[in-house]
Amino acid sequence: MKVARIIQRDYNIDVNKAIRKQIDKLEKFIANYDFDAIDKVYEKMPSARQQLTNPIILNDEQYVLKWRAEHPAMQNTFPEEGKYKTNRGELVRSKSEKNHCRYVR
Repeated sequence: MKVARIIQRDYNIDVNKAIRKQIDKLEKFIANYDFDAIDKVYEKMPSARQQLTNPIILNDEQYVLKWRAEHPAMQNTFPEEGKYKTNRGELVRSKSEKNHCRYVR
């Protein structure tokens, strides 16, 4: 029915206008937002206070140090010598390597 299509069209136009207004507001907010504000609070503190504070958000250097402490190097979970034997008698570290060696000559 023609009246229903007109009403739906008018509704769609109004919703579209409302969405555009929200997008404009979000774009203005993002343009003025200080992404580093929380980092700056910690960075402005004297170093003596920083040493006694656990920051809510780690800066890049702190994050790298924490990650390295949690993931020490040379922690390969595969045994170096290999535990699977191929048809040719070679020791490999995984079943997929063993299966791959079947086809490689």
